[in-house]
Amino acid sequence: MKRRAKPRLKGRPAGIFCPVSALPSRFGIGDFGPGAYRWLDWLAAAGQQYWQVLPLTIVDAAGSPYMSSSSRAGNWLLLSPERLVDAGWLEPADVGGRPEPAATIGYRRAARIKRRILGRAYRRFLRTADRRSLQRWQAFVARQQSWLEPFALYAALKDHWRHQPWWRWPAAYQTWSSTRRQVPPSVVRGQRFHTFLQWLFDEQWTALRSAAHDRGIRIIGDLPFFTPLDSVEVWQDRSLFQLTRTGRPQAVAGVPPDPFNPQGQRWGMPVYRWSKHRRHRFQWWQERLQAALGRYDLVRFDHFHGYVSTWHIPARHLRARRGHWVATPGREILQTLRQSSWRKRILVEDLGHYSPRAEQLRRGFHLPGTRVLIFGWSGLRDNIHSLPHIGPDVFCYTSTHDTNTVNGWWQQEARWYERRQVARLFLATSQLHWRFITAVYRSGARVAMVPVQDVLGLGSEGRLNKPGTKRRNWRWRLRPGLLTSRLARRLRHLTEANYDT
Repeated sequence: MKRRAKPRLKGRPAGIFCPVSALPSRFGIGDFGPGAYRWLDWLAAAGQQYWQVLPLTIVDAAGSPYMSSSSRAGNWLLLSPERLVDAGWLEPADVGGRPEPAATIGYRRAARIKRRILGRAYRRFLRTADRRSLQRWQAFVARQQSWLEPFALYAALKDHWRHQPWWRWPAAYQTWSSTRRQVPPSVVRGQRFHTFLQWLFDEQWTALRSAAHDRGIRIIGDLPFFTPLDSVEVWQDRSLFQLTRTGRPQAVAGVPPDPFNPQGQRWGMPVYRWSKHRRHRFQWWQERLQAALGRYDLVRFDHFHGYVSTWHIPARHLRARRGHWVATPGREILQTLRQSSWRKRILVEDLGHYSPRAEQLRRGFHLPGTRVLIFGWSGLRDNIHSLPHIGPDVFCYTSTHDTNTVNGWWQQEARWYERRQVARLFLATSQLHWRFITAVYRSGARVAMVPVQDVLGLGSEGRLNKPGTKRRNWRWRLRPGLLTSRLARRLRHLTEANYDT
């Protein structure tokens, strides 16, 4: 079938942030199904050139994609049952006519629904798949074996031991090297099932990304800096992390107190043993970046400050303020990652603690940074988030997934001096979210980025995540019908009105 030509969009480079999990679907969580393709159509109608997503990796029990059990494996909750019906591996009756659920994600319910449906698809696939489909699956397994084999075994063991962390498994299974020599048959069957899920993820995401490219839309995704203790990376090679002989962290990662988090944040992930990474010429980092570049068009380096120094909190302490800064070999990592084209596909999240060294590292490698307009109203001349300081080497956001929405910030968090600065610039504060969107579009930023909640003018009910807390995060969903053609026309007008010919 002949592919249609990619459209050449003329307009101010701009994009929308929206997690895949937030898109409308019938199964408790957004996925790669019809709702995602309708979303792409709306983005194209709105003249958008970028779609930024959260990491597409497996989430933890609280729904956080930054605490994933694997930095490589795709989140099977995002698989579309409708696409499996189209492929012939499910009957329409297997999917049913479930109504659209509530406006928030229920991860446990979604997991029960998807796991049951995907189990049926797997059994039917084994019975009815044609030779070509089997060959595609086998080719994927062979191509991704280096990470897929340990991950699938780890996931199967998690299922077998009722989702307990690896350090609570029997001693013989607490390391990859010992487990691979004695895998029970039931676990082998589970391992095969998880390779099937990862193949489906690759197939469905590749098709959706191709559809985005057909509409002139590029995907921005994250490369998290840390990995949690309960992950296949730590289970597979403890020597890469600062752990005790029993596998417990000596220190954990976090950030110190700041104006936005007076107590700081204790993330709990183990910190790296840099001597081991150096010895292997940062091969682990190279593989992670290559995987991210294979999944996304642009990769955002999360927590870029970590490439200069990281905040180490002794594991025995429960408060982030008890930590200290430790230098990291970020320049060596970036030099090792250097390729002819990778820099053109990277942006960095340089928010939070401001460091001249991090800024120097970013500029030295010519990497675009991140600015957030709701941070730009202190009135201080050196505020890097204020409109006069926003230049062509940054992506500028109205707000982010870690902040309140523009309207939520204005209603609940803006200080008196910030309100004064906003009123001086905009004169009026009605429809404030559109005033912020317009300002970002008219700024000198390389790309204007807006979370979909700000496009909709939502308040704090649209907030996705509140750093430092563990409850009620990552649950927001986009209700069907909210993204109208009128909103699309308004955004397209902004892109065209601010196009520098």
